[in-house]
Amino acid sequence: MDDYQALENNQPETTAQTDELQQTPRQIAAAALADVLYDRTAHSKVTSAKWLKQNAPKEVDRAVMDELLAAVDAGKGEDDLSHIAMTRGGKDKYYYNASIMTQEYARLDAMLEDKDILKTIATVTRSDCKLYPRPTEFSKLMGYPFRFSLDEVEGAAARMQLREEYGDIGVVQASNGAKAFYSSQFVKEGYARALLEGSEVEAHEWP
Repeated sequence: MDDYQALENNQPETTAQTDELQQTPRQIAAAALADVLYDRTAHSKVTSAKWLKQNAPKEVDRAVMDELLAAVDAGKGEDDLSHIAMTRGGKDKYYYNASIMTQEYARLDAMLEDKDILKTIATVTRSDCKLYPRPTEFSKLMGYPFRFSLDEVEGAAARMQLREEYGDIGVVQASNGAKAFYSSQFVKEGYARALLEGSEVEAHEWP
């Protein structure tokens, strides 16, 4: 009986090893890429094509990786890459595991990776004003995941006034000095100011 149990206990490992040996080099490369992308996505990071090329797992041939990523770009990720998606940034393509990260967050992190503060602030502001609606407070942009400094946020506000594509983005201020961005595409300046006053001042006076 002991010999039979020992043989039975070894069977899964043997089967797993056989399955691994039966994998093609392309499948092994797909699995290695998927592991890297899952790990980085789990840490709330998208991964640029440039980073992948510089840090490709040793099991991944460069030409095979290019082919696998091209399939992901077309929405046809192979084997273990079936859950991998791509979002296009201003400077590169970015990859993430769509089973544990939303497309919206991936696009946001791609903008942060691009270090395009004006586009990031405008995109978040338009989204906040359209969905909730509410203005985007400077303090929000200074917290996670943005972590912009106050100087960076105020500098971005000044630069936006000079760019036509950000003509709808303005700034309102509450009576306590708190500031927020709003988009005139979705809310009027007076309404944005009232919303900011309500969240920054009145909510604290009347808990």
